[in-house]
Amino acid sequence: MDTIDLPNEIDLIQEIEARRRRSKFLPSQLFSEPGWDMLLYLALRHLQQRRVTTTELVAASGAPYSTGLRHLQSLSDAGMIQIKGDPLDKRRKYIALCSDTLNRISLAIGCANA
Repeated sequence: MDTIDLPNEIDLIQEIEARRRRSKFLPSQLFSEPGWDMLLYLALRHLQQRRVTTTELVAASGAPYSTGLRHLQSLSDAGMIQIKGDPLDKRRKYIALCSDTLNRISLAIGCANA
């Protein structure tokens, strides 16, 4: 049975940097995956124990704001993220990974061991 090693900060930073590096040399619109970029960013911030706002997450995706919001909603509809309102500021929302999403990200970036 496979065990899942959760990614560490270095794993996630390397994955994020590789995606950014690729976009310097190849047309980024050909490889655009705002949803994946959002998940990587959320995983990194989860490990750093930092909260993420909607605006911050959309910016991290590299997508135009309206496109980022659509991807954010798709991730929420798929049960991969949770969107929670800030009780002190009704205009702000915080985004977090759902319980098993980090495991799924780990598998996707190759952290599974036999």
